[in-house]
Amino acid sequence: MVPGGKSIYIERIFSYNCPNPTVCLDLLEKIDEELSLETELIAEFKHNKLVFKVIGLEPNVQSSINKIREYIESYMNTKRLNPRKGIRADDLAKILRKTVPIDVLAEVLRYSLKVDPREYMATLYVDLDLDTVIEYAKHVAAAMEKLPHGRYPYSLRKLLVAASSLLSVHIDELVTLLKDKSIISEELELKMPWQEALKILMQQFSEHGESL
Repeated sequence: MVPGGKSIYIERIFSYNCPNPTVCLDLLEKIDEELSLETELIAEFKHNKLVFKVIGLEPNVQSSINKIREYIESYMNTKRLNPRKGIRADDLAKILRKTVPIDVLAEVLRYSLKVDPREYMATLYVDLDLDTVIEYAKHVAAAMEKLPHGRYPYSLRKLLVAASSLLSVHIDELVTLLKDKSIISEELELKMPWQEALKILMQQFSEHGESL
């Protein structure tokens, strides 16, 4: 601080070793799109390094540097994840910034992409790349947000999230169909495991030519 309690503008430069140009350029794009900073940021890739120049008020500069470093660490950790070797629910939650039920995601992937996912100890194993898994996890997360909180029992909630992620059908229509098929009671209690109920729903829509 200068006399009078005023902050001064400063410039700081730091670098990050990044030998993979494709990863580096993608990282720069992500930082530009997703990171909110209270400083001016000039970034470039040269000599296998990302070079950052941060300009602004002194406390904001240090805060921005910390944010950038944390983001890079999180991004690089994400790049190391491989669904074929297993991706944990908490790692997925860090990427999405919200929790998605792994068993629901597994069923959505199964019906959408005709793969054979396996879920064990809150870890998803599936023969897909990470970006594809994240894309479908976002669909599941969006479906969860549309579901009213506290209205449906836990297992039925999973069924509705999975079904609404897969089918172009409103939640109320799904509930009516489930009642008509005697899959749930009038009290919204499932009469079978939710995965089995989902299979019946998918067969129903497939047989009637509904869009999946």
